[in-house]
Amino acid sequence: MRLLLIFIFIVSFLMNCKDQRIKYHSKFEKIRPADTIFHLSPILIDNCWGFADSSEKIKIPPHFDGVLHFTSSLALVWDSHKCGYIDTAGNIVIPLIYDRALPFFENKAVACSNGKCGFIDTTGKTEQGFIFDDCRSFSEEMAPVMLKEKWGYVDKKGNIVIDYKFEMAELFDGDSTMVMLDGEYRWIDKKGNFVDTLIN
Repeated sequence: MRLLLIFIFIVSFLMNCKDQRIKYHSKFEKIRPADTIFHLSPILIDNCWGFADSSEKIKIPPHFDGVLHFTSSLALVWDSHKCGYIDTAGNIVIPLIYDRALPFFENKAVACSNGKCGFIDTTGKTEQGFIFDDCRSFSEEMAPVMLKEKWGYVDKKGNIVIDYKFEMAELFDGDSTMVMLDGEYRWIDKKGNFVDTLIN
C-alpha cells in the first residue's frame, strides 16, 4: 500500500511539472531566461527568434535565425549566415554583414569578415580594421588576438601590449591569465611577465 501511494505521488508530481512547463511555453516554441539588466528573453516562434519581456509580451517580433542576450545595450543576431546587432527596440544598429561575431564586452565586440577578425564599437566602427586571424573578447581592458598562428594581446586602441608568441591565450581575470608557450601552460601578468600563480 505504501509503495502504491508513493507511485501515485510521483506520477502526480510529474504530471504537475509537465503542466507547468506547457503553460510556461504556451506562447512560444522555446524561451530562454531573461538577461539581468533589460529583462528580455529570447523566444522562438515558427523557427524564428525574437524577444519577450518578463510578462511574456513580445517586444521584438521573431524574424531572426538566432539571437543572443543583450550586452552593452545591443544583442547579437544573425540571419542567412550573417551577423549584426540590434538595440532593445529591435532596430538594427549594426548591419548584418559579418560572417562571425561575439557579444559586446567592455563596449567592444569581436567581428569577422572574409577570413579576418577585428573589434568594433557600439556604432560599428573599428579603429585598426580587420587584420587578425582570430580574436577573443575584451576582459580587463585587454583582448587575445591571433596572427600567423600565434596569440598576443591588444588594448582597446589596437596597440599590441603583449607580443605574438603563445600557442593559446585566455582572457584576463584580474591582473593575470593563462597562456601556453612551447606546449606548457603558464601564468602571465598584464605586462607579459611570467608569474607563479593567479593574481587577483
